[in-house]
Amino acid sequence: MGSAQPTIPGYMHGWYDSGYICLPYTMQLTLNNGRDWVDDAPIGAPTSYLKDMRDMDDVMHAVEEQFRFWIDNFVNTYNKIDEAEMEFKHLPLLSMLYNNCIETGTDIVMGGG
Repeated sequence: MGSAQPTIPGYMHGWYDSGYICLPYTMQLTLNNGRDWVDDAPIGAPTSYLKDMRDMDDVMHAVEEQFRFWIDNFVNTYNKIDEAEMEFKHLPLLSMLYNNCIETGTDIVMGGG
């Protein structure tokens, strides 16, 4: 099974190394105060336990809080990976195949596409 990245051929480098957000697992953490059901490890945002939520508004607030936690975590991680790739993972041969890299003399990982 493959994957698909949202890219514009010839203009964007579509390989991402940062990971994915697992929606069912995020919901599990939401309903269990940010703790894993298997080993009770605190992994996500401490939202609340389902048994302590009074109504659907509490559940939706916890869902938003948990997703915000993971999206912020994902963006922070992705930015750090981008910085590391710009310093250590230059792709000059691949850059020759992308529009504007040769014209600007900029590697694809440095925004040359």
